Amino acid sequence: MKYMRDPHVEELRYRVETATNVAYRNPPPIEVDEEEFRGRLEDGIFTCHMKLHYASVGAARGVVNQYLRAWEIDADLTLGRGEIRFVYEDAKVIDRNPPPPDAPKVLQVEAVDIIAVSDTGVSLQVTRVKYPDPPLIFRISPDVETLWFRYQGYLDGKEPILSMAYFCLTVLEIGGGPDPNLKGWERRLAASKKFNIDMAILNNFGTLTSERGDIANARKAQITTIPLSEKERAWIEATIKQLIRRVGEHGPGKMLPLITMADLPPLAS
Repeated sequence: MKYMRDPHVEELRYRVETATNVAYRNPPPIEVDEEEFRGRLEDGIFTCHMKLHYASVGAARGVVNQYLRAWEIDADLTLGRGEIRFVYEDAKVIDRNPPPPDAPKVLQVEAVDIIAVSDTGVSLQVTRVKYPDPPLIFRISPDVETLWFRYQGYLDGKEPILSMAYFCLTVLEIGGGPDPNLKGWERRLAASKKFNIDMAILNNFGTLTSERGDIANARKAQITTIPLSEKERAWIEATIKQLIRRVGEHGPGKMLPLITMADLPPLAS
């Protein structure tokens, strides 16, 4: 890139990639309008026009990538992993104060990412006629990334379900309030109120992670073991996704509906 005295990132472009078992067939375009940028997803390309001034591609991408990452995880939670991935391609940068023709030439270099898309290993082909909806209020935060990372580890067979679930419950409880002196049940109650999640869900979650499991996946060493039933496993998986989504949706001034046991699969017959 040639030297610019006052560079301004005007446009970013990303291409869409998916898991090998997902394909889009003539989906209609999607437009988004955020405070920092507006974008259009069409024909597998997301074109993003920056509304605010960013002097480097890295700075502009830092804003857009956060939004696209939320879009990816939101789609994964709703439809399954690998539904949509945004891979950076290039940028359009203009000079708002170009140097005179006889000025010395100096190179300006931008870093380029290499992003790999993993194969889910699923052979069943799914063809969709529309792109996943962009997130309305779901946003990325360190806690969302942490919860999502641990859940992915479980899905990839790298971690037992109960240790993953207990870790995620602990992250939620720690995020419930800033007071480090709260006791265990007080932290859980604070998380219930902060994220508007029925206490019965968190209590059931805590009970399962403490009292279920066998030699392969129990979180605690116990004299007797009670293996997880299929219903309990399905309930934990569904609850984890609800918790991740709620942490991503929570924010100042947002009135979110209460998540109750009725929003989850039946836990017992």
